[in-house]
This record gives sequence, structure tokens and C-alpha cells, in this order.
Amino acid sequence: MSTTQDPIELGLISERAAQVLYETFFRHFNPTVGLLDPSIYTFQHTRTQSSFLLTVILTVSSRILPPGLYESLRDHAESLLGGALVSCDTKIETVWAIVCMYHWKDADDTRGDMPIGFAARLAASAGWDFAGRDVEHWRNMTEIELRQRMDQRRVCLVLARIDPRLYIPTPALLQEDMNPYDLSNDISTLSGFLDIGDLTLDEGDYTAPLNMDSNVELEALDYDFFGPGITKPA
Repeated sequence: MSTTQDPIELGLISERAAQVLYETFFRHFNPTVGLLDPSIYTFQHTRTQSSFLLTVILTVSSRILPPGLYESLRDHAESLLGGALVSCDTKIETVWAIVCMYHWKDADDTRGDMPIGFAARLAASAGWDFAGRDVEHWRNMTEIELRQRMDQRRVCLVLARIDPRLYIPTPALLQEDMNPYDLSNDISTLSGFLDIGDLTLDEGDYTAPLNMDSNVELEALDYDFFGPGITKPA
């Protein structure tokens, strides 16, 4: 029996269709809230690191298609959510997956903020570096390492903003002189009291090129492209 959780390997969607939906998420969904940094969360990175986050992203994008694909991806995402909570998976991709599920939940979802409480516990238990560091520590980081550090802080602040009742330890602030790459999504001035809109990346950064060489428009695709039984409505 296969133990894979990858929606592509499970046959829920083809790899090419998954790439198109993944790009659609970063072009049309992520910009509304600016949660995920596409410089970190490339298609290949996400597929390698977290079948859960990959499935959630594809689920969100598949809302624009007839319900067959959306329902199969959503059911798989729910199954992976249950597994993540049972195993107490503290990877940041798991935390982000729960945040995305919460943000784009179905209208009939009655769980309220409960998933966010679980996500907050996972983040608090993740063992991230919450201590302050000197300037040289940050200056010696590569750009991707610094982005990942900022990503940890961003997800903690997003969780705290969704439910202010939660206590979530947050990685130390990055001061301006600790940012040698002058990243456009610098979050050194953020606090837990800012609006969710203030937690987003700068314009254009959350729609950065995904290096997928894909200019395919969804409207131009045969719906069979997205999997068996997915047909365009009359």
C-alpha cells in the first residue's frame, strides 16, 4: 500500500495542472493577504517539504473550477490536517497550511478559530530562535536564511492578529541595520497590533516570478487537463 501523501502521486491532479494552480494561487489569491513569500515557497520547495501545504494551496486555487477537483483536494487536505494535529507536526509549512485553510474556509465550516489555536500551539512548540541576536549574526545570514527568519515572525504575528487572545512567543525583531539585503518584505517594524493588511509583503513581492515557465491561462485549458472527470460547465 502506498504511503505517499503527495496529491500528484496519488493521482488527484497531474503535475502540470498542479503547477498551473500553484501559480494561480500566487497571482490571484496570495496577493489579497500576502501571507506566503514566493521566494521561499516555490512549487518544488513546497512539494518537497509539505504535501499538506501543497494540497491546501491547490485546494484554494481549484475553487475557480467545477467542484469535482476542489472536493477531492479539500478532502485530502482535511485528512492531512488530522494527521498533522495527531503527530504534532511543528514545521512552519504545517502552520501556514492551517492558516490558509482558515482564511479560505468553506462558508459552512463551523470550526471557528479552533484550527488557529492548534496552529499557535504548533508554532510555540517549533523551537524557533526567539532570542535576540547581535548585528553580525544577521549580517552573516544568506538572503534565504533571513527570509526564513522573517517568515517565522510573520506567521506568529498573523496568528496573533487572527486571535488576539492567544499568547504566541515571537522571534525577535530584525532592526534596519540587521537587514543587509534590504528585503522589500522587511517586517522589522511589525507588531501584533497591526492590521492584517500591514503584515503583507510589498506590492509585487507576493507575485514574484515562480520560474515555472508557465504563461497558460486557465480559460484556455481543456478542463480534462486538471484530471479525470473534471468537465467545463455548460
